[in-house]
Amino acid sequence: MSSTREEREVPAPNRFLIVCAARTGSTLLRLKLQSHPDVCCHGEIMTPDPTRAMQITGMHPQHKSNLRALVLDTRREDPARFLRDFALYPGGFRAVGAKIKYAELLPEVIGNAHAWVLANKDLKIIHLKRQNLLRRLVSHELAVQSGVNMVLEGGPVPEYKSLQLDFEACTRDFDAVRAEEERFAALFADHPVIDVTYERVADPSSGECERILDFLGVPHAPLHTPMVKLGRDDLSESVGNYDELRRQAQGTRYAHYFD
Repeated sequence: MSSTREEREVPAPNRFLIVCAARTGSTLLRLKLQSHPDVCCHGEIMTPDPTRAMQITGMHPQHKSNLRALVLDTRREDPARFLRDFALYPGGFRAVGAKIKYAELLPEVIGNAHAWVLANKDLKIIHLKRQNLLRRLVSHELAVQSGVNMVLEGGPVPEYKSLQLDFEACTRDFDAVRAEEERFAALFADHPVIDVTYERVADPSSGECERILDFLGVPHAPLHTPMVKLGRDDLSESVGNYDELRRQAQGTRYAHYFD
């Protein structure tokens, strides 16, 4: 009888998704969470890109097996079951999740998994944003230029050419990202949601990661990441016409991105 009571007292595992726009620090957050002993956090497992579609922790793309074939077949034929029974199967973890970008969280991309995600109101949503959308755009443009999305410790850091950005194109990008943030906030209005920012996740003194761990129902523990920071802190070193862009932004709602 005592063992039954103890089993009943074990908290149910939490399942979660990191939902975000591209280049908002989702890989940084994923790897930090993955370093927690009670958390399993997968990569972009729902992306339509076949070269990145199997970022399931513990299943390396180079390791072919019958299990891998089963998972891939299920992902293709029944995305909801793949997400429910494979990717978000809790096992021995207290929290298990994955990251998914706005562009992937659409019925035409993830099929019946879209309805499953919306119907499961216990699924926790970490809504990751970036406070400075100019830095998000610069990060995106540098990744496109170099073909490198991330570098781990010891890996080669790419050399970047100076960017030339158009102010009107920048503002269209800012508006589009903020509109997507609002759209997905409304989509998950009935889910448990925590809004977090890349800037605070990257700052160990902010307490943001501890707040996320509380949301996921796991104890505080040191989090770490093998990622190397790319790009420069001073945007004027990455954007050749930065001063001109800042002048154009004066008096607009985007001026604070150029401070």
